[in-house]
Amino acid sequence: YPLCALAVSDERPVSTQSTWADRCWQEVGKLVLEECVIRNAKWILKAFPYLDKVETMTSCIRLRQSFEATKTSVRLQMFQFYFLTVVRGVVGRPDLDKDLTRYHRTLGRPSQEMVLDLQSKCRKILRVADYYGFYKFMKMRPRSTRA
Repeated sequence: YPLCALAVSDERPVSTQSTWADRCWQEVGKLVLEECVIRNAKWILKAFPYLDKVETMTSCIRLRQSFEATKTSVRLQMFQFYFLTVVRGVVGRPDLDKDLTRYHRTLGRPSQEMVLDLQSKCRKILRVADYYGFYKFMKMRPRSTRA
């Protein structure tokens, strides 16, 4: 899983340190989500075999059933995105070196503020009930609903 690799790496390209954090999710995120959609097809069809029929129009029922079949995967993706953006500090955080120094000094123990934020985000993740909420959480535009 590419997000896991980003989460544990201390390494960044030296020549792009000032922009790497800002560009990381924009460059990797779409590719990761596309891969997850492809892999989730297995679970969708296992739960709802009749969804293998191609439809010419968007179906709210199809979207709901697809989301329900992949809810665990979707939640894991949201958690990993949260971890990268806030806990790990990869996306949009120029002070990554300071964060890593603090993590090394505290042996990875989170601050009280981080614990409370994590709990809040986990509750928010559990409340996401559809793909629209998923894409909003991931700071991405939902895929087109036009056939």
